Amino acid sequence: MEVKALVEVKGVIKFNREEIEDSLKRIEEKYRGLVFTEEELSLGKEERAKLNNLVKDLGTYRKSVVDEFSTPIKEFETFMKEAEKRAKEISNNIDVQIKGFEEKQKQERLEKVKEFLNKKFEENPKYKEFENMFVLSDSIYTNKGSYGTTGNIGMKLSEHLTNIFNQIDEILAGREAAEKLLQEKRELVVSTCKSTSEMLGLEIHLDPKNFVYLKDYELQEIILEIQEAGNRAKKQQDDKLEEIKKREYEKAQKELEKKEVEVKKEEITPTPKVEEKTEVKQEEVEILEVQKQEKLFYAEFSIDGIPVQLARELSAWLKSNNVKYTVKSQEVK
Repeated sequence: MEVKALVEVKGVIKFNREEIEDSLKRIEEKYRGLVFTEEELSLGKEERAKLNNLVKDLGTYRKSVVDEFSTPIKEFETFMKEAEKRAKEISNNIDVQIKGFEEKQKQERLEKVKEFLNKKFEENPKYKEFENMFVLSDSIYTNKGSYGTTGNIGMKLSEHLTNIFNQIDEILAGREAAEKLLQEKRELVVSTCKSTSEMLGLEIHLDPKNFVYLKDYELQEIILEIQEAGNRAKKQQDDKLEEIKKREYEKAQKELEKKEVEVKKEEITPTPKVEEKTEVKQEEVEILEVQKQEKLFYAEFSIDGIPVQLARELSAWLKSNNVKYTVKSQEVK
C-alpha cells in the first residue's frame, strides 16, 4: 500500500502587509519616548485602550485565518493517525506469535546448556557449588549465533563455558593448597605445644586447641606465640608454687611460735616426758631458724645454643633441686 497525498493549493495568504507595516511604524514613532504626566492620566488610559483593541483585533484575525487553513491538515492528520494505529495492531499480533516462537527456541537452547552443565556436575560434584557462576540470563546462552546449524553448542559458547570451568579449577586448587598449609600449621601447633611444655616442665601442658585461628599466621609467628604462651603458663605455675611455699612458710612460722610458747611453759613446769618432746621440737626450731637465716644466691645467665634434650635435662635438674628460675625468652632453631 502506498499513501498519496496531493496539496492542491499551497498555503499562500495574501494580505495588506505593507499597509499594516506602515501603520505600525507610525504608531511606534508616535508613542516612542512619550511620557504622560499625572494630569494626562485619563488621556493615557484612552491611548492604552486603543492600542489594546488593536492587539486584540490583530490576534483574532490571525487565528481565524490560521484555523481556515489548518482544518484540512487536521483532518488529514487525524485520518493518518488512525491508519497507523490499525496497521500497528496487526503488526503487534504477528509480533506476539514471533516472540512466542523465539522464546520457545531460547528455552530449547537453555535446556541444551543445562544438560551440558548437569553432566559436568555429575563428573565432578565439586563444580556444583559454583553453579551460580553460569548466569543463564546472559544473551550468550540464548543467542542463535552461540549454536551450530544442528542446534548444538557452538564454538563461542563452548569457549565461554570452558573459561568459567577454568576459573572454578583455579579456585578449587587454591582451596586445596590453603587447606594443606592449614593442616601443616595444625601439626606444627601440636608438636610445638608438646616440645614447649616438656622443655619448660609445665605440669599442665599447653592445649593445641587454644591456637585454632591459624589462617593468617606465619609459621614463625605461630611458634613465637606458643612459646610466649608457654612462658606465661610457666610464670603462673611458678607464682602458684611460690604462693604455696609462702603459705607453708607462714604456717611453719605460726607452728614455731606456738612451739616456742609451749617450750617456755615446759621450762616453768618441766617433766621428763615434756623435756623429751622439748628436745625434739627444739631441733625443729633450730632447723627452721637455719633455713630462715640461710642466705640465698641470685644470678642471671643465658644459654647460647645447647641441644633441646640437654635443655630439658637442665630444666628437670633445676626443678628437682627446688631451684626457682624464670625463662625470659627462648627459641628453638
